[in-house]
Amino acid sequence: MKKLTLSQTIILIAIVMFSLQLIYGAINSTRVMNMGHHISTIETQYIPITEHITVITEYQLEQEIEFERAFRYALEMKDNDAATDHFKHAVKTFELLTIKLNKEIKSTEKRILFAAENVNDKEDKTKLLTLEHDLEAIEKQHKTWVSHVTEVLGLLKINQFTVAIEKATKVEEEALILEKNVT
Repeated sequence: MKKLTLSQTIILIAIVMFSLQLIYGAINSTRVMNMGHHISTIETQYIPITEHITVITEYQLEQEIEFERAFRYALEMKDNDAATDHFKHAVKTFELLTIKLNKEIKSTEKRILFAAENVNDKEDKTKLLTLEHDLEAIEKQHKTWVSHVTEVLGLLKINQFTVAIEKATKVEEEALILEKNVT
């Protein structure tokens, strides 16, 4: 540097600073592109999965409401003729929600597995596969819960209220566990 003139020294410093800015710009550009990829993954994979899980939760909660409605109408059937129709409607709605929920679970499982195949990050893949495993457990819990609800509804239909009330306690406990796992 001692042999360089003042103008050469200034030019050399300017070149070094410009080179550093280019390197810094390239690094930041790469980071922004990676962030764009992550945002795209969130937009195309994780948000739809979250939406599916939200729908599953909604269906589950709606089923609980329909079960409670059917139970209430069953208790009113002796005194109110319209209660029988309301009971049948609540049971039918419950069954339709069961079908919708099962379809939604299958659809969500497929979306999660697709996302797991297409994700590059090993940690994200592990989280997705864990989520898929949890969803399978929820599906099994739901099937058990639905079979118990169907049993209670059958008892209500034939006016076995005492037994139905006893079994409904277990159904409520299962519903709380299922609700906790779904949400």
